[in-house]
Amino acid sequence: MRRNILFIFILACCALTSCQKRPENILPPKVMTEIITDLQLHDAACQLKHVTPTYNPEVYTHYYNQITEKYGIEPAQLDSSLKWYTINDIVGLRKIYKNVERNIKEMQEDK
Repeated sequence: MRRNILFIFILACCALTSCQKRPENILPPKVMTEIITDLQLHDAACQLKHVTPTYNPEVYTHYYNQITEKYGIEPAQLDSSLKWYTINDIVGLRKIYKNVERNIKEMQEDK
């Protein structure tokens, strides 16, 4: 009986911690999808031009900063949002990346 109560208690704790609301400073899924889509395009363009964070950090960072400026956010907010989704909402993060993939496929089809 005690094992069942302990099991139910642990299960309830897990359920409560996984249902955390997104804090205000964390970017919503739609914005995250748009930003990550742009970042993926940025990375692809940099690879084509052989621009890497290791060999051309200024150029790479410049383009990264242009993306964060486009959305009116600081790089730290994007980093915090990615960390939050990774720790607290991995299912939501998977959906974001599926939408990013869909966006890129649509762009390829429109070409």
